[in-house]
Amino acid sequence: MIKIGSGTKNGIVINDTSVSREHALIKYLGSGEYSIEDLNSKNGTYVNDRRIIKSKFLATDTVTLGTFLLTGEDLIFQVKKELNKERKDFSEEYRAIFIQFEQYEIKKDKILKRPLLPIILRIGISLSVILILLFYPDLVPNDSVRIGLIMSAGLVSVIAGSFGNSNLKKQKKLDLLKLEYEDMLQCPKCNSKLIKLTSAYLAGKGKCPNDNCDAYFKIGLK
Repeated sequence: MIKIGSGTKNGIVINDTSVSREHALIKYLGSGEYSIEDLNSKNGTYVNDRRIIKSKFLATDTVTLGTFLLTGEDLIFQVKKELNKERKDFSEEYRAIFIQFEQYEIKKDKILKRPLLPIILRIGISLSVILILLFYPDLVPNDSVRIGLIMSAGLVSVIAGSFGNSNLKKQKKLDLLKLEYEDMLQCPKCNSKLIKLTSAYLAGKGKCPNDNCDAYFKIGLK
């Protein structure tokens, strides 16, 4: 439970003349749900412009204390920050992070994986030349033709290899993927970035990699 008001002893302090000293009480109900209860404030508490005594609210709602307006998202962020000060077990949040981590690593591996077609073409062309030279020497009657055949096979192999993604294109895709996931893959307590780690390393560590953070988690390893 977190008290919110203009008094300095509240968990969340709002410095506004329309906000009572102890204005409202916010509770985390579990499963991502929150409620706010008015504490007989002078100017009232509102959720989406509706005056309430007690009500649930979402990140997409607006919460007004007196005339001071807060977005539900900002209020939830402040509540989480306050609740997390003394909390250490973040198993629930890390389970969600590992789901995102798995998706990130699958997409990353797909970008880094070498395309099979150029590899198959290279092997097929090289093998064909070797078989011709070994078993059908009459088709290449002199050394000049043999050398030309080998050089042609090498050239075609190089061209086939160019059909794969260039290193620059791969890096651009990796950068865009990182931008998509880096805010998801961070410690829920200290916001340390986790994206440079692997999910296997993080699971084995069982805690935030930031030595100044005491967040830990317990999850079942596959």
